[in-house]
Amino acid sequence: MPQCTNCLRTRYHDKKRIPSRHTDVIRTGALGMPRSSAATDVVAAASPCISVSGRTILRGKDFDMTILSSLTNWLHPAPPPDEAVRAGLKRISEIIGPLLAMERGFERRLVLPVQHALAYCNQLVASFPPVVDVNRQTFGADPLVNALFASASDIDHMLAQSRPLREYIANPLLFGIEHFYALLATRRHEKQVLGSETSGDLMQREVPRSVLYFSDHALAVFASDEETEKSQLRSLAFDSLLRSFSAHVKAVRAEQDTLHREREMEKVRILVARGHLSIPEEDAHTRYLASLDERLRDNAAALMPGRLVMALADFLMKPEEAMHIEPFSARVDRGGTLLAPEGALENAAAEGDGRFRLIEFAELVSRDRRKHVVLPVRLRRDDAMRAITQAQHARERYIII
Repeated sequence: MPQCTNCLRTRYHDKKRIPSRHTDVIRTGALGMPRSSAATDVVAAASPCISVSGRTILRGKDFDMTILSSLTNWLHPAPPPDEAVRAGLKRISEIIGPLLAMERGFERRLVLPVQHALAYCNQLVASFPPVVDVNRQTFGADPLVNALFASASDIDHMLAQSRPLREYIANPLLFGIEHFYALLATRRHEKQVLGSETSGDLMQREVPRSVLYFSDHALAVFASDEETEKSQLRSLAFDSLLRSFSAHVKAVRAEQDTLHREREMEKVRILVARGHLSIPEEDAHTRYLASLDERLRDNAAALMPGRLVMALADFLMKPEEAMHIEPFSARVDRGGTLLAPEGALENAAAEGDGRFRLIEFAELVSRDRRKHVVLPVRLRRDDAMRAITQAQHARERYIII
């Protein structure tokens, strides 16, 4: 039987099977034993595929059908994106820039990344804690609300100082509602203090302990119902991703302007010092100027619309690097004292008497990389109006002399 020495696998000549010197490579079976040559011949003859250079190729009619199917799929236009993806693509042009949307293949390259980012934003909002009522009554009944505010008056202070809340409340369409929803964001802190502690019949003074407290309370994303609130949060999360990418682009453009100015200044330095520089000094200036030119070329290439589209696609496929949720839990008493991790017997006694209760938070890490405790809350419109009115009266007080 003639031999073929130019192929890596089985070839066919004159409709007869001719094994080459590289054909029928022994494959390991399930038990780690090599197949016999006869068994290999039977499998190869029955299979509709051949393998060339590690690639599987169909033979005969199957091969023709595969080519026809691939050609049909290539010529067939891709289905249009759904409404949510179209809205996401529109937000890209609005936030990052319209030139990006004019790039060839903009929609085709970004449909899947936008779908992935939108799905991630949906999961992110779904991982937020459930809605909590925040008012003077829940401050005394809910350990979570009690931990967030030092006193019930701090709730009124937060409502009165929120400018977005004042603008939202001023909407005449909201006069008939009893409650509205918002997102509460605050910063978590811990500090070490000295306090007194009772152990049995003894009272110890100046005992070090850790206290949990919160600052910089802010309200945002207002809505009249919970579903609208979640929808706005999902849109806000996607916009935050786009603004993070836009911030990176602006940083590169700012660096480009700085490099241009430094390059011109370096040229002036070389021109002024010409004839007064030694050969090593002149070489150092030349190398520095060349490095500036190289960085300018790299930044200019990175800012091309095509490269930006590719970079944005990669960015949207990894949204968790730009924004994610970190859960946090602790056991605290009504004064904010944290249950110490050490001292198992003391901790068991403290938990047994009900002084310490478990609270759970979600901390959002987003564009500024700082952690903010986020909590969807429900507020009373009457409480907000009363706090705003009292703050206005306090600002308008005067003394007649």
